[in-house]
Amino acid sequence: MKLIAPIVLIAVLLTTSLSFAEELTPGKLYEGGTSLEVSSYNVAFKTPKGWKGTLPQGSEFFVLQQGNGDDGNIFLWATEASKSEVVAAMNEGIPVAQGISLKPKSKAKVSGDKVTGDFSVVGQAELSATITAKAHKSGTAVAVIAIYKKSSEAKYKKTSKSVFNSLKFQKPKKAAKGTASGPWVDKIRNHRLTRFYSGSGYSEKESYTFCGNGVYYRNFDASSSTQLGTGAAVSKGDGTWSLSGSTITLNSHQGGSSQLTLEARGTKTFINDRRWFREPISCN
Repeated sequence: MKLIAPIVLIAVLLTTSLSFAEELTPGKLYEGGTSLEVSSYNVAFKTPKGWKGTLPQGSEFFVLQQGNGDDGNIFLWATEASKSEVVAAMNEGIPVAQGISLKPKSKAKVSGDKVTGDFSVVGQAELSATITAKAHKSGTAVAVIAIYKKSSEAKYKKTSKSVFNSLKFQKPKKAAKGTASGPWVDKIRNHRLTRFYSGSGYSEKESYTFCGNGVYYRNFDASSSTQLGTGAAVSKGDGTWSLSGSTITLNSHQGGSSQLTLEARGTKTFINDRRWFREPISCN
């Protein structure tokens, strides 16, 4: 599995968690100094004082911003990958968002479990980027990506370090196999759900495969291509799934859980207001 990237969090500490951490909710705006937990990746972190952050609906990337963000942003992202995959990804071009990709200025630097790198922003000479990342022994990789105007480099590197140092990994919980009930059962069991997105030289594909034995597999692929550079991103995951009504609960084998809420609009299937395509599969 090749890692990748756009953005996201990081950690160096081992298995303690922040006290009184709040579970991260998509679409909610968080003030600086808020302790947050991402249970699906067993990660906790704290938003820096003077900054605000949110996980936009349908996005995998937590966005931090100070003021109106006119001099840059910090993006947080997590996936399942090894340290070698993190290093390989940082040595390649990295897609971050629609039409935006990062080109490494040099090879990634490795110090213990910490991986760092400086990047140029393809097509935007006035911007620079820094990534700090780590892959935990549980199989979760986290990274902090800062994209900023060159004149604000010191501020963004300092804040990225603060986010990195606040992040902690929690002990994974054993995945629990659940049951399936409700009107969606026959539409989900032994089916694959896939969504697509493309625009401005950036594209992504995400799919969930729900096997009849209660096991699921997730795949995410992203790519960015411009005249000045290309990038690719891949992440994978698996675990057990259960269904109650229109809510799918995912229990990752790496620890943590998350939910998907299904919605039918005529014959079409939507999750978080995005169209997903269903196809029957043979899955053991």
